[in-house]
Amino acid sequence: MIENQNKNENKNINDRIDEMINDSETLILLVIFAVITIIYLKFDIFGAPVNHFVKFIPFYILLLYKMRIIRFKLVIVIIFILCGLLFSVWYGQPKTPLSALEKEYLDRQEDVLRYSELIKQIDISPKETLLFYFNGKGNVNCAIAEKRFGGYKIVDVNGELAPYNKNLRVGLYGFSYNKGEKWGYFGIIYDDTVERVVWNDTEGIRFSALNMEMVYAVGDGEFKGGVYYLYDANGNELEPIR
Repeated sequence: MIENQNKNENKNINDRIDEMINDSETLILLVIFAVITIIYLKFDIFGAPVNHFVKFIPFYILLLYKMRIIRFKLVIVIIFILCGLLFSVWYGQPKTPLSALEKEYLDRQEDVLRYSELIKQIDISPKETLLFYFNGKGNVNCAIAEKRFGGYKIVDVNGELAPYNKNLRVGLYGFSYNKGEKWGYFGIIYDDTVERVVWNDTEGIRFSALNMEMVYAVGDGEFKGGVYYLYDANGNELEPIR
């Protein structure tokens, strides 16, 4: 009796697998989700925010329903639960670049990273913002905030530069981000004779904040670094050291 029951169960499982394989719609879904999984593994989904992955969970639930593993009522319940989870994740995300910086770096133990005071916030694109701030040592850092699903996240922090230096004309810090596809630099102008700063073949944009003259530039591609150039108001090149 037990042996016959096991045979029937195995037969039912095999029949279900055969039906799933013969169902072209299910095969298409399987291929689609396999491709999605490969893409997310390749681009390090597990290192990305959880909410990026949560958006695809309902599709997997529908696939399970298509395979007759779960029932329709259970699908509806799970989808409502996931929607609630997604809302809670969205609600908890920082809604401004500054709140993202405060959330991630206000209580940092490392002085070189810890956020102390905002110097200037500059939008460099609809989705990216530079945040210049004083760290726990009183020096200047530059953070990059990126707008994502539900809010902002700090994707890079660079520094540090001393607010004042009597020996240098300019203090500069160059960096790459977004897996090396973008670059930037920022600096503090210590010498009033410096009018223009050119680094990585790009002239920096000047701004004033908290009694400091600062400069920054961003771009796409590789950051080559190398020699930077300083010019006075008449276009004369200046030496880096006073």
